[in-house]
Amino acid sequence: MSAAVKAEIERRIGFVSGDGNPLDAWGNGTFLVNLPHALRAFDTSPDHDIVVFCRDNCDGQPFEDHEVGWAYLELFERAAAGSNKPHYLLHTRPGLMNREQVAHLREAGIAVVGGLREGLGAIDRLARQATIRHSRGSAPGLG
Repeated sequence: MSAAVKAEIERRIGFVSGDGNPLDAWGNGTFLVNLPHALRAFDTSPDHDIVVFCRDNCDGQPFEDHEVGWAYLELFERAAAGSNKPHYLLHTRPGLMNREQVAHLREAGIAVVGGLREGLGAIDRLARQATIRHSRGSAPGLG
């Protein structure tokens, strides 16, 4: 991200740890404020083509309050609905997802992929196919 965007994010959210984890929605501890700001920063950035939200929740998740998980997804869904960029929910572990949340996001038109390696590979393939379609004069987009 550009130095100006990073400075604005750090002013509002807190320290940005670097390229490996560009934004931590917890930042200063207020994810209800930080997450929408972080998503908006990537949505408005001319340097980013897609928005990927990483989560680590699954059916029966022992370390997350049910309402917190839904709050995250509702914020993400609102950001995706107001954006022209594709939004993906990326679960860090393949095959372990909260099926109710996946179904909800699917109805909202948000793709859910699982596994860091597998999920990022799938997003990369979709982006490359969209680029090829766009260069051939087809309608741009990923889906």
